[in-house]
Amino acid sequence: MSPPSSTPDSPPLPNDPSSCSQPSPPIHILGLGNLGLLIASSLSQNEVPVTLLFHRSSLLSTWEACGRQITITRNSIPTTTSNYTIELVHLSPGEEPLPPIQYLIITTKAQHTVAALEPLVERLTSNTIILFVQNGMGSLEQVTSQLFPDPSTRPTFLTSVTTHGAYALSPFHTVHASSGTLSVGLIPRLRNRRHLTIYLRESLRTSPFLDAVTSGISENEILALQLQKLVINSVINPLTVIYNCLNGAIFSFPEAVSLSHSLIEEASRVILKLPQLQSSSQQSSKAKEEIEEIRKMFIPQALENKVKEIVEITKDNNSSMKQDVGMGRETEIQYINGWVVRKGEELGVQTEANKRVVEAVTWRAKVVEKYTRDSGL
Repeated sequence: MSPPSSTPDSPPLPNDPSSCSQPSPPIHILGLGNLGLLIASSLSQNEVPVTLLFHRSSLLSTWEACGRQITITRNSIPTTTSNYTIELVHLSPGEEPLPPIQYLIITTKAQHTVAALEPLVERLTSNTIILFVQNGMGSLEQVTSQLFPDPSTRPTFLTSVTTHGAYALSPFHTVHASSGTLSVGLIPRLRNRRHLTIYLRESLRTSPFLDAVTSGISENEILALQLQKLVINSVINPLTVIYNCLNGAIFSFPEAVSLSHSLIEEASRVILKLPQLQSSSQQSSKAKEEIEEIRKMFIPQALENKVKEIVEITKDNNSSMKQDVGMGRETEIQYINGWVVRKGEELGVQTEANKRVVEAVTWRAKVVEKYTRDSGL
């Protein structure tokens, strides 16, 4: 598919020769963990201007020590990029306000989203495009209700699902452990503003190694991809924490096999009762067929097969949740298994296994955090 033409409402597209006299606007990235660095490097290699948002000034010295560059190692080959602009999220007293942000990709952990975005609210307008690239579900709803309750001034939101696997080697150095895809979808109620998103979507689509699919994805399809990944994460992530193992080892524990069945069955019952996945007489035949096909993805056997497939693909990986616990950091458990529990309560579905997993991971994370703090590590 060839890139759509630039319009008066959209900025020049990346690598568009006709726009050489008009500079492309920067894409800001908030959240410089593994996914953020991966996306930043890819966009930079596509000659898209990228601005990295630092949430604390101490990162400046780390950035300098790293040579002001991001390194991504893929297939044992490191690639460095250094053409970035840096901005601090928190301005010092007396500093001039920075201009509005046109395009923002947020890759922070779900539990930190509202706090990370709050200092930027004055720079985010109704013309801002925000893409959420995160695990779990629920953070977008929190952002909408807490930071942008007025629809008339709310930015346009894009949501996504990624299957890329990465882990940190050192500051600003990420290993791209397993290649995947990045699927991007527009929030349904804002589809009339699709033209404003062209530049960001095309920048991602034409950037290397992201394998980004940025058009032609319906709201039901992107929801299905999000829910499927949530179920996969709800099994792999907490079980690697509880059994302190790599992804590929979780099914070597008989208790983990039994627990995974329970987690999947509960998630299946919750998801199949979601209002968005119910057919109605007002829908077209095509819409009904789409929903029925999506529902087939969430029967327990289909979910178990998908979990096993991803376990095999990522068998040598440390899950992101296990990495967080090991570093004494808060996990995303409340936005993964916790989401299943909350939706289960709303829909009248019992989710005892997911509740136990949330409690176990939360306890383990607190113990490691306390040990890390008391040891001064």
